[in-house]
Amino acid sequence: MVCQERIRKDRRMKKGDLVRFKSIIDHQGEILSDWKHGVIVKHYEPSMKIVTVLYEGELLDIRARHVQIHQRCHYD
Repeated sequence: MVCQERIRKDRRMKKGDLVRFKSIIDHQGEILSDWKHGVIVKHYEPSMKIVTVLYEGELLDIRARHVQIHQRCHYD
């Protein structure tokens, strides 16, 4: 049980992680853009399910289900 909890914590998105994400183009039909790459700039809180990503100089709030970790940050 302890090992599974440790694995879950390691898989969480963290500040500094390089991510790929899709933004919503049309909210009614929930049409998504192509994959874009950015960096997580705020601590991700799983209960909120919103990730703040830096993309081309803008801070975007993206639904967590539209974000995937591309590469982990190498520091704590």
